[in-house]
Amino acid sequence: MTLILAPLTTERAVSQIERFNKIAFYVSNEATKDELKKEANVRFSVNVKSVNVRVRTDGRKIAVLTLTKNGEAAGLASKLKVL
Repeated sequence: MTLILAPLTTERAVSQIERFNKIAFYVSNEATKDELKKEANVRFSVNVKSVNVRVRTDGRKIAVLTLTKNGEAAGLASKLKVL
């Protein structure tokens, strides 16, 4: 089951990629932080430092992944064609 659905491409989310080494995704509403961390490690081959999750008012769940290596979020965003 795919928990990470699509990258978030708002202006704020894109600015966090380079400034804070964070990348945001729309995720499944049933996903937990641990499951998201494991899926990102396997699917994107990145090391996730932390996961923050929030639910928008429209019911969509967003996860912000903080990556361990500097520039890793920008590399992933380029691979996903966000940047």
